Amino acid sequence: MENAVLKLYLVNAVTNNKPDKVVDFFNKYTVELQGQPEWKEWFMLPFVKNPEENPSFAVHFTRQWQDTLCVSLHNFLATIFQ
Repeated sequence: MENAVLKLYLVNAVTNNKPDKVVDFFNKYTVELQGQPEWKEWFMLPFVKNPEENPSFAVHFTRQWQDTLCVSLHNFLATIFQ
């Protein structure tokens, strides 16, 4: 869940044309994420011209993925706080 939320942050930064936020994210989290295989391709995100068209990132730019993550996060938090 944590990785998905972090990826959503990056997708929103790219979608809202905030490349500085993407760079800041990687400056802050590189040490923590570099050993995790699911993040390997994400380190190229700041250098990809149209990441929504790249097979490595395309699914994360879909409304369906974003909505599903938001519902899952909501359900997760609701369960915790019940």
